[in-house]
Amino acid sequence: LYNETIHLTNTSPFQAKLSLTFSDSSNNNRCTFVADPPNLTIEPEQKADVKIGVNPMAIDTFKNKLIITVEDQPDPLFLNFSCESSIPSVEPNTTNLDFDKLLLKQSRTLTLEMKNTSKLPTFWRLKNAKSLSPTIEFNQVEGLVNPRNTASVKVTFTSSKVTQIKKQVTLEVLDKQKTKIHNSILINISAEAFDVLYDFQYPPKMDHLQFGALKVLQSKTLSCTLKNKGKFPVNYKISFDSKIF
Repeated sequence: LYNETIHLTNTSPFQAKLSLTFSDSSNNNRCTFVADPPNLTIEPEQKADVKIGVNPMAIDTFKNKLIITVEDQPDPLFLNFSCESSIPSVEPNTTNLDFDKLLLKQSRTLTLEMKNTSKLPTFWRLKNAKSLSPTIEFNQVEGLVNPRNTASVKVTFTSSKVTQIKKQVTLEVLDKQKTKIHNSILINISAEAFDVLYDFQYPPKMDHLQFGALKVLQSKTLSCTLKNKGKFPVNYKISFDSKIF
């Protein structure tokens, strides 16, 4: 996949038989340099192309020297080559999206940021993200992010019914051509939607607040009960005519 072409010209009046080898063979297990073809013959005043291929197997910078030996020529020709290898990589700003507790029909939006920490354009995608719709929506589920850049995804939670969610989506990291998944990162998502459930209880044997007939400036007190039937504390406010009650 990774190769460069060098152009060789026979500037002599004689046929040139060439042999191409790399000086450093110790990197073969970590990075292989190949000359194709390794042997060739160039006629006088003619040209030939040789492809130099490289196959890095580790993240590093590799250097090697190509030795071009010409038959009957005591001084070989040396060409230096280098290869800086990397793999696609992104780092999310968090692996936990916690929407906490939210009242029914309200919404909350969190941001998932993915920074490209490699030296290659990196393709990312959120696997299984669409299965959480419509309760949890992502404004995008895949994209390409260039080196040293950041991709931002807006994640919104809202629900019209009481629910509790503990799910995971997978952030998959691929190369630009989408030929291989280089990393998979689990993103935890938790959210809960609740309703305000309460019961207003009248005094015994009453179905409304019945004060009866009172004299002017006479007062009477009735005791009512407001019961919270939900899971969480709620604030309440009773509106009334403050001149009378």
